[in-house]
Amino acid sequence: MAEAANLLVSITGDASGLINALATAQNALATLNSSAGKIMSEYDGKNAKINITAVDNTASGVSSARASINSLKDRTVNVTVKYNVQGMPKLADGTQYAKSGLAVVNDERGVSDPRELIEHNGRLMMFSGRDVVVPLSQGDKVYTADETKAIMNGMGIPHYASGKNNEMFEIKKADLNHYKKTNDVSPTEELRLWNELMEQFSYDSEVVKEIQEEIFASQKKIWKEEKKASETALSDYKKHSDAWIKYQVQVNDMGVDEQIESYKRQLYTYNAMVSEMVTSTAYSSEEIKEIWGDFYKYKADVDLKIGKLENEKNYAVYEKWKSDAKNWKNIRDTYDDWDETGDSHIQFYERSIERIQKMYDGGFVGWQEYSDDTMYAVLNLYNAKIEATDTLLDKQKEYINNLKEQFSSEEKALGTKWEIEDRNESKSEISHKLSIYKNAVTQKGMDTYKSLQEQMKKIKREEEMYKLQKMHTATLTSLENSYDTVEANKKYLLATIEKNGMNIEKIVKSVNFDVKNMQSVITSLLNQTISAIKSIKVSSNSYSDNRNISIRGDSRDILNALQNRVGLAVSYGNYN
Repeated sequence: MAEAANLLVSITGDASGLINALATAQNALATLNSSAGKIMSEYDGKNAKINITAVDNTASGVSSARASINSLKDRTVNVTVKYNVQGMPKLADGTQYAKSGLAVVNDERGVSDPRELIEHNGRLMMFSGRDVVVPLSQGDKVYTADETKAIMNGMGIPHYASGKNNEMFEIKKADLNHYKKTNDVSPTEELRLWNELMEQFSYDSEVVKEIQEEIFASQKKIWKEEKKASETALSDYKKHSDAWIKYQVQVNDMGVDEQIESYKRQLYTYNAMVSEMVTSTAYSSEEIKEIWGDFYKYKADVDLKIGKLENEKNYAVYEKWKSDAKNWKNIRDTYDDWDETGDSHIQFYERSIERIQKMYDGGFVGWQEYSDDTMYAVLNLYNAKIEATDTLLDKQKEYINNLKEQFSSEEKALGTKWEIEDRNESKSEISHKLSIYKNAVTQKGMDTYKSLQEQMKKIKREEEMYKLQKMHTATLTSLENSYDTVEANKKYLLATIEKNGMNIEKIVKSVNFDVKNMQSVITSLLNQTISAIKSIKVSSNSYSDNRNISIRGDSRDILNALQNRVGLAVSYGNYN
């Protein structure tokens, strides 16, 4: 049996405040006395006595020490208090049925290993160290040190003799290791088993340390599996996502816009997976840094794909605009209706330069093509301005020439008027003289009459020639108008084609070719017609009726044309 249990309380204070420290020590002693009294009240029938004294037997002199302490400076004084509890059960001899309360175990003297096995509620436990105060429940069994050693050896605890403090834990650990070797135990299951041992041996600090190490090792295995699963999931997602987009492009003709949206969704999902992975799994700072590094590398690759697709999309928009602009210009050139549409070559190229700049600023076209197209448009604008200037000069010249022609026509018309007036006067005068010399009997009178007849004949022929020339002029004017009608029909034909949505580019060349061929045919016919008209001989047998004109020609077609197209009254006859 051991002596009474000892509880040592050390209070340390600075010499400058030692008086307060001593007062605190007295309060602590009072608290200990009160606590000891409460503890011992649990032992019925025991006459427990609690004596608290100073280790150096100076407890009675604490009050007198205050006066002398005032002279101490910069010193540290340790005051140690010990209390002895008398009447606490000593269980070095063991017990088969302990009473409820505190008891001293591991108190056998003369043995190298005083540990005593305790059976508590069907579970075995032991404590390290000597003279250990433990709370027991009523009915607990306490085995002596020799009995404990025999029991442990009989159970085959391999590490008991080597100085391990808790042989029951070693048994449990051995069972767990055997179970792990003979079963497919997951890290999660292993962690659960170690947590059960932690709950069972939480009273033993040494065992707790070892279990904590095993728990941490199991947790690391779980983290490793989670990391591997997460990394595999990321890898599989990238692979399958890229393969899906590639399949959709090759098989289902996925458009550029859909590809861009697919890559954006892919990047969003991948970012969410990485974020969840680093927050749900224990990664080191270096591992997290590496994971995010891989993510941003992957993001850069996806952004590059998106950028290429957007460039492709933008370039398609740019090419579409160029094609539309070219078609617009071709149609205006074909119809020659720039003025009618309120447009011009200069305005067209100015708009083109402005649009090319906007396209470049918006990222729709690269530098090289922007530079080339801008230069091309600027040169065309320059040429258009030169052409516009030349056109203005030509129009001015044309205006001057038209004025000249107008003035000439007016002068000619005036001259013709004068000729008609003079001819009418001469005709009237000759007619009067003819009436005078009609019945002349003298030779001179008859000669005069004959001369007057010749003059009248000449005047009438001049009138007939004038009328014929006037008729020829009207015929040529009608034919020229017909030619202008063909030109107008050409424009109408092209306008109809455009209105009906036909492809101008594919047929405009053939139309132009056909029209040009038709123009050559029309020109040939006109030349033949004019030549034929010039070959017609006009004569009249009646001077009194100028409406009846005899026309002789080599072609009946020409005569029919004059009758049907020009409106002349033509009579046919046989000519020798």
